[in-house]
Amino acid sequence: MKKQFAFTFFLVPLFVVSCGPKTADYETLKSENDSLRNIKTELETEVNDYFWVMNQIRESIDEVKNAENIISMQSSGQEFDKNNYTRLKDDVTHIITVLKDNKQELDNLKSRLGSSSLKLGELEKTIKSLTLSLEKETKKVLQLQTLLAEKNSEVETLNSTVRKMGQEIKDLTSINEERGKKLNEQEQSIYSAWYVLGTKKELRDQKILTKDGLFGKQEVLQSQDFNKDYFVRIDSRQVRTIELLSKRAKVLTTHPENSYSLEKTDGQYVLRINNPEQFWSISKYLVVNVD
Repeated sequence: MKKQFAFTFFLVPLFVVSCGPKTADYETLKSENDSLRNIKTELETEVNDYFWVMNQIRESIDEVKNAENIISMQSSGQEFDKNNYTRLKDDVTHIITVLKDNKQELDNLKSRLGSSSLKLGELEKTIKSLTLSLEKETKKVLQLQTLLAEKNSEVETLNSTVRKMGQEIKDLTSINEERGKKLNEQEQSIYSAWYVLGTKKELRDQKILTKDGLFGKQEVLQSQDFNKDYFVRIDSRQVRTIELLSKRAKVLTTHPENSYSLEKTDGQYVLRINNPEQFWSISKYLVVNVD
């Protein structure tokens, strides 16, 4: 029994000594493994973040290209006015802001990649390619901005010309209307004629006919007292017949004999003017005595 106990006692320290180093190595390996896993996770997160940002920038560049095409088509259209210019100008300003934000994102990526332990040649190439694309699109948008400004300047110049022409047309229209009015007044003055029908008493009451003579003679012209409103105004170019509405009629004013005739229709006289220009050449007033 004593021998067996001594052997057991010997084995226990040996077991403890032999198991001790294995436990320390395991813990060390486990710690290193956990550390590698953490590094791997961090690297994966970092790479995924890089690619997420780059995908966002790619999508943004595609949207910018589509917007550029739309703006180019709309700015080259015929219907380009102030409202279109304002809207397109706002769109271009927004695109420029987006491109600036994307450039800032790429600069941040390059800075992070430069300070990172992760070195990926393809990632650096992609960032460089995206940077060139952004620079290219920025130049195109700036050219669009200049084009819009020039287009707006052309429209403003055209609008100013149109407004000036519109005012000139308005002034000419006003002048023509005034001239037309004066011409009409002159025509009325030139081609207006007046006639009156009445009994001798009616004509005397209106001071058109006097005991000494009738309107048109020196005695009447000197007085100027006859009632002109009693006459009917006509256009001497258009009126060819005057119904006298009387069975008896006599023309008292002087008119060339061959220029007119008195005719009866249904028992009543009608004055027919055969030659208007000749008829009214002596006097623009016609006085007919009807009973």
